[in-house]
Amino acid sequence: MPDFFVRVAGRRLDPVADLETTRAQLVAAVREGGDFVDFLDGTRLISVLITPASAVTVHTVAEAQRGLHPVQAAHAALDAVFPSFDAYDNYGS
Repeated sequence: MPDFFVRVAGRRLDPVADLETTRAQLVAAVREGGDFVDFLDGTRLISVLITPASAVTVHTVAEAQRGLHPVQAAHAALDAVFPSFDAYDNYGS
């Protein structure tokens, strides 16, 4: 599992290159006024047109979440924000 992922217009995409190469490809595409950058969408290789107006963010994966299944990683991230329901199992008592 890569140490980062990219969101383009809100859609999560996995990189096909390392972090520095991916960043360089994104910056080059923007500086050229637009170009295609390759990503993985699940198991499919797709080319995404990146322009200066594209909403692109690069997210690094926390050390604790590396190696986890994506659902487990998302659950771990939510647990950090929302406490477990077990703390509220008394229904007001």
